[in-house]
Amino acid sequence: MTEPGRTGGLELWLTRVTQHPLVTLALCCALAIAAAVAAAGLLGVNSDPISMLDEDLPFRQTDERLREAFPKLDDNVLAVVEAPTPEQAALAARQLASRLDRVPEVAGWTWASGSAFFVENGLFFLPLPQP
Repeated sequence: MTEPGRTGGLELWLTRVTQHPLVTLALCCALAIAAAVAAAGLLGVNSDPISMLDEDLPFRQTDERLREAFPKLDDNVLAVVEAPTPEQAALAARQLASRLDRVPEVAGWTWASGSAFFVENGLFFLPLPQP
């Protein structure tokens, strides 16, 4: 309770807010915009689970050396092409790779599964027999 003739802080604040609604609305909008700009600049999402671990761990240091030595192995996308026959799948994969080669800003380099590597080493990638 406040003494008669003496207003409390909350009552004074509410009186000012109700007397100047446009100023109050403008200040609220300005604060919301400032908060949105701050959130956009300061907040972010990192989906790399490795970056959550300490950089001083031995396997993290090995991982960094591997990424530096083989930059083409980082930030890759794998597309699996399925077709009724292996020949159709290989043809579709080569066509996809050739189309992606035409837009180097999208795909820096491509590698189709019908390449000589898989022709020579394809047996290593056969599925294991199920027990």
